[in-house]
Amino acid sequence: MKKLSSIVIILCTVAFTSFGATKLSVKETSKANVYNIQYASTQKGKVEVSILDSQNVTVFSEVISNLSSFVRPYNFSSLPEGEYTIAIKDENGLHTEKINYTFDKLINYTSVAALPNKENKYWVNIANNGRESVAVRILSEQGTILFEESVIVTGSYQMIYDLSKVKGKVTFEVIDGNNQIHAATF
Repeated sequence: MKKLSSIVIILCTVAFTSFGATKLSVKETSKANVYNIQYASTQKGKVEVSILDSQNVTVFSEVISNLSSFVRPYNFSSLPEGEYTIAIKDENGLHTEKINYTFDKLINYTSVAALPNKENKYWVNIANNGRESVAVRILSEQGTILFEESVIVTGSYQMIYDLSKVKGKVTFEVIDGNNQIHAATF
């Protein structure tokens, strides 16, 4: 009877480790275009991670060795929108999960204002929900570029511009990451 109980326990252990021993989870993160792949197995080994597009073409792959679990971020920002398959191959077989990747829309708020009680001083305020390259350009009344710079805005950007040496009207142009031009003339 003891021998039969031992055999049943061994068979249950083998069945548990052979079936359902790998867990795969793919979750969108708070960072734009990034997904976390969570992997867990009951034993260490070689894990092949692949990302396939809707045509089953591999767009990314890597091999991770000697780990039984991991959480890794994968950035999709260089890929087109669409359905992708995350494939994990380990000693327990092939495990897949599908995701539908869409671009995050960048929302931008831009404001240019003359500072009250400060002659020829202007405040530029830019806020967004991501990261973008923004061009700030100041033009003279005749359309000559007096100043131009490109800044990376992550969250918010504020700057005060002193144009006390400039005579006549000026126009501020702020070109955001969506290529929209926000203009204000003073």
